[in-house]
Amino acid sequence: MSQDNVLKNRAILAQNIKRLRLKGKLGREELSILLGLDSSYISKLEKGKINITIDKLTLISDYFDVNIKYLLTEKPPSRSKKRTSENNSLSPKKENKSRAWGVTFNYVEKLQKALKNLK
Repeated sequence: MSQDNVLKNRAILAQNIKRLRLKGKLGREELSILLGLDSSYISKLEKGKINITIDKLTLISDYFDVNIKYLLTEKPPSRSKKRTSENNSLSPKKENKSRAWGVTFNYVEKLQKALKNLK
């Protein structure tokens, strides 16, 4: 793989991670606490300055409930499409409200747990 392709793929991943973080109304610090990563690592990822391991790529995709292909796709499919065995994008539109609340509660629980661990 050429250096140009590596840099392009890093930029795509960086853009998608940042988009998901902002869509979830999370700061870098909040996301780093939730994922158990350093905030400077998140910053470098979002700027396309570093490579990512499969473990951390999986961690991020699991947190945002997207598949790895979504994170590595230049123009990811709309997150409102129905999930199928071939297209593992996300939930159908009619479930978005309940799913959003579930993510919010999940986020609060994870944040509370992370803050307890810091004490």
